[in-house]
Amino acid sequence: MINLSDYQAFFSDIDGTLLDRKSKLHERTINAMRQLPMPLYLISGRSEKAMRGIQKELGAEDTLITLNGNAIMQNGKLLYQGPSLEGDILDEYDATPPYYPYNNRYSSLLTSIIEGYTNEYKARYFELRKSVLSYSSIIDEFEKYIAIYGEDIYIQDTINFPAIPSVPVNTLNSLRTFVKDRFNYLDDVFGQVI
Repeated sequence: MINLSDYQAFFSDIDGTLLDRKSKLHERTINAMRQLPMPLYLISGRSEKAMRGIQKELGAEDTLITLNGNAIMQNGKLLYQGPSLEGDILDEYDATPPYYPYNNRYSSLLTSIIEGYTNEYKARYFELRKSVLSYSSIIDEFEKYIAIYGEDIYIQDTINFPAIPSVPVNTLNSLRTFVKDRFNYLDDVFGQVI
């Protein structure tokens, strides 16, 4: 069993981890996160503005790792800016309303990249989709993980972290379904790959 007091910090994603599939933040999740014996740090593909409401409700630290690690914000100040964020694009990055389902179609950062590099972006997606981002490649990695740790690890996660909405669906079959659904969505956006 995991002893949380052995750790100095707790890092968590937001969408699909602390928020359920309908982007709802449950009271039991809020209570569980507020009772952690260490600081809670949020990491997300969301912008800082889209994370602040959730951060305050959870009582998380003011330091946020945003935009898929491309920016680290503390009290509204930029501590780190990744090389993919040029000029004022960080300020222009849209602030999807808190609790709105995170969806790349609402990201002005991603939209700017796609519009400026459409052919390169699609070519790279197609290249990766046929190799490391293939369904079989990703499922093979999950199966290797389960072969090492056993599928019982998911049962233990459910016991250790009952307040996190995504925990009950963390089985190999649910991961297969999620990966297939996500690829169907992405392939619709970028054009059929396989």
